[in-house]
Amino acid sequence: MAELFAVLDCPLAMERIKEDRPITIKDDKGNLNRCIADIVSLFITVMDKLRLEIRAMDEVRQMLFDLESAYNAFNRFLHSS
Repeated sequence: MAELFAVLDCPLAMERIKEDRPITIKDDKGNLNRCIADIVSLFITVMDKLRLEIRAMDEVRQMLFDLESAYNAFNRFLHSS
């Protein structure tokens, strides 16, 4: 995989691979409306899954993680302003 990034001339991606540093925070360039829309959409999806009695953790866990990430991004945006 490293050879692919070297051919594509992606020095920052190459450095992240070498240092084993994944990108864990999604950068939305401070778009507050997008952040709010993501939170609302994820919340509705999680609630729908629970109403349909889909309670297996492997099905709900990722959505809860995404919801928490979006909420944390929203909080970071509010506190940085």
